[in-house]
Amino acid sequence: MVSNIGSAMQGVALDWFVLTLTHSGTALGWVVGLQFALVLLFGLWGGVVADRYDRRALLLWTQSLYAAQALLLTIMVLSGHAPLWLLHVLSFALAACSRWRTPHACRSSRNWSAGR
Repeated sequence: MVSNIGSAMQGVALDWFVLTLTHSGTALGWVVGLQFALVLLFGLWGGVVADRYDRRALLLWTQSLYAAQALLLTIMVLSGHAPLWLLHVLSFALAACSRWRTPHACRSSRNWSAGR
């Protein structure tokens, strides 16, 4: 639950930062669109990945990538150097982590100890 709240806050923070930085609805639309593009393009494959790969390993990888993205966004905000293209890349990467994490997080925990 904490991870989901943090991921949602990270997405909102990224959107808000882009709007504050550019004052452009178009730039905000691109960032939001990139966050949901992978859901539309690769939504069905997320379940396939959830069934075929080790759940703990993929959750650890995606959570680590979430943390790296949050750290990079923090550094960009504090340094004042945040090119829009890099914010687009971060938005797409946020969607990628979400796309591969969600099926694993939603599966039942009865096989958690077995790694499945």
